[in-house]
Amino acid sequence: MSYVWPILYVICTVLGLILYKYGANKEFGIMFTNGNLSIKMNIISIIGLVLYVVSFMLYILILPKYDITYILPIVSTATGILIFVSSIVFLGEPSSTIKWIGYIIMTIGVIIVNFSNK
Repeated sequence: MSYVWPILYVICTVLGLILYKYGANKEFGIMFTNGNLSIKMNIISIIGLVLYVVSFMLYILILPKYDITYILPIVSTATGILIFVSSIVFLGEPSSTIKWIGYIIMTIGVIIVNFSNK
């Protein structure tokens, strides 16, 4: 039960960013005319933005509950990897061997750091 908040944080962050970008690629615009600000967003972008704001609120809840040197590398790496894979699968963004190697090194680093804390 102690990892529910970090897992929810990672899920909301990844979904928020992917949905926001997906929606913004379809329809997005900001205009400033005659002193009026006009923002055009579709529902997918709005859902993504809401999820990202929820993830920020979850992050605020997580910080006091966990040792920051323990939880921050874990959620950052998990978020980075899931965004990387999701952007390839759902957004069709390019991948490279160097990116894969980088994320593998990040994962190994988090594992080493967490084993050294035991």
